[in-house]
Amino acid sequence: SEMCIRDSRYGALFQAIIALPAFYLVTLGNVTLVWVVMVVGISLGVQSMLGPQCALLPELFGSQHRFTGVALSRELSAVLAGGFAPMIGVALLAATGHSWLVPAIYSLVLALISFGTTFFTPETNGRDLLLVEDAS
Repeated sequence: SEMCIRDSRYGALFQAIIALPAFYLVTLGNVTLVWVVMVVGISLGVQSMLGPQCALLPELFGSQHRFTGVALSRELSAVLAGGFAPMIGVALLAATGHSWLVPAIYSLVLALISFGTTFFTPETNGRDLLLVEDAS
């Protein structure tokens, strides 16, 4: 689990690092650059967070609450953060005269929040995940 936490940190940090350059490159209107940004951002950034997340989240909950805990924590956060993100992005664009910088900063802030929360994730190494008292 510790390895998963470290790896997910790298993915979130990578997303934070590329947020501003990626948004700028997309605004240039070059289709090849847009493809490169999307492939690199999704394959290296998003997937390097998703893989460890799939291993880490089930370990955070005891066996009696694992399915519900993972479903609520992952899917509810996806609805709240991911579901409203496009609307927030459009509102930011409209409010700032279509400046790419503001949605890029929004993306950067979300990546930094993801990065920061990994430091508060409990370590599950050495715990018996079948015991209810070992659930986080």
